[in-house]
Amino acid sequence: LGSGIAQVARLRSAKITVGIGADGAACNNSLDGFAEVRLATLLARVVSGLGTLSAVDALGMATHEGARMLQLADEVGTLEVGKRADIVVLDVARLDGPAGDAVTRVVFGGGSRAVRDVLVDGEFLVRNGALTKMDAAEVRAKAAEQLGPLLERAHLA
Repeated sequence: LGSGIAQVARLRSAKITVGIGADGAACNNSLDGFAEVRLATLLARVVSGLGTLSAVDALGMATHEGARMLQLADEVGTLEVGKRADIVVLDVARLDGPAGDAVTRVVFGGGSRAVRDVLVDGEFLVRNGALTKMDAAEVRAKAAEQLGPLLERAHLA
């Protein structure tokens, strides 16, 4: 947002591939991909009007269009035989909103709260909400240990 709101509807109508992502925690403090999709949808509607970016289109921008934009569409972006099995499994009971359109519930219903499992290359990194490859408390402790020296090197301490 520091350089304005993207003209998503105009870009897409010009057949320009648009992806959704976050460029770093320093910009938005969360790196929540679901929140990015929701925000992109709402901002596109503010700029160009309701109906200019549907939940389906926004989710596509975060998955297959983003992969195409990064020239990774042969590896990721869709669930297909031969591609990496990078999958997020949601518990739909934890999504806000009425039953019905599943994509709209994912985009607007707080998708990150509903994450149950995360697989990367077909391997569970999160299963039933718990990390499988590392201890969260240990990671936080190591990060806290490194924060002081990092801030000093950056002349911020």
